[in-house]
Amino acid sequence: MATLDTPFEIISAAVAREVLPSGVLAVADAERVLRLEAYGPVEKPDSIFLIASITKPIVATAVMRLVEEGQLLLNECVTRLIPEFDVNGKDDVRVWHLLTHTSGLDENWISLNGGDPARADWQQMLNAVGHAPLQFRPGSRYAYCNPSYFLLAELIRRATGREYAEVLNDLVLEPLEMRDTSFTPPESRRVATVHDPPWSDDGERANWIRLRNPSGGLWSTASDLVRFGQMLLHRGAPVLSPAAFTAMTSLHTEGLPNVTPSGTYASYYALGYSKSGPHGERGPSHELRSHEGFGHGGATGTYLWVEPALELVFVFLSNRWATDDDTFRRALNATIAWRSRTLSTRTETRPQPT
Repeated sequence: MATLDTPFEIISAAVAREVLPSGVLAVADAERVLRLEAYGPVEKPDSIFLIASITKPIVATAVMRLVEEGQLLLNECVTRLIPEFDVNGKDDVRVWHLLTHTSGLDENWISLNGGDPARADWQQMLNAVGHAPLQFRPGSRYAYCNPSYFLLAELIRRATGREYAEVLNDLVLEPLEMRDTSFTPPESRRVATVHDPPWSDDGERANWIRLRNPSGGLWSTASDLVRFGQMLLHRGAPVLSPAAFTAMTSLHTEGLPNVTPSGTYASYYALGYSKSGPHGERGPSHELRSHEGFGHGGATGTYLWVEPALELVFVFLSNRWATDDDTFRRALNATIAWRSRTLSTRTETRPQPT
């Protein structure tokens, strides 16, 4: 029977077997951290990790704030603010398409034509995305696409007239006191080394950091991500309205195929968040996650998952790029099992009114 110890034992064992170089696991409810532990030779609970694609829902939150304030519309064309994007049939790509990975942008073409975040500057990234062809008609399919977030960040910049990283800090990070979260990690032993990174030398690492990659460039701690998750358990407060929270975390890609080299599958995506479902690329992708849950993973082995009905925030951080290990899924299953059993037991033993 899973207890709160079980997920932490799973992470500890994986690090001990060197399946993972290190790991930090945090489990929290809406008000407090229930447990936070670090595993590995140098990592500590306050270690700073490259969180990779967990950056996406944080950036998407800033986009939704601008939607709330009337500065952007989900259904408006990207070309309203970025007119130079109107080439190769991309005039009908909407903000919604970027947030749901349904734009049709060809990420492989972008990467091969000047859009590599380890080597390109901001304008080169925009040029590559701007000249990219479409793989399919916008809104007709799902295809995960990192470069979409460069467009979203540029939309933030043009809508506000300010650098998007400053807007992100003011609208999301500062209100949540996520003070260890930034695109520029400090020169500190707290920063976890990225194993097998997407850069080949110190120069490319510096470029990655200087770029402030909106698709995967944030560095953060487990405690900061817990704060972000707790905001979500409070239905967006104090950052988002309940209406924006509901829009962000609802399934948007139902019925759209996810076509991959290995086959065609159902897609489960919200606005900046992954959802779960029974017919994903890995088979039954939901495991013990509910349809109401949502979250995001990252290429460094990181994972954030929120289960509103269980008042549960799960944060796992690790530091090997392009890892394809199931350790965090096993730990998440154990966490959900423990939490659901604990809440069920409390309900059953609660005195009944007479």
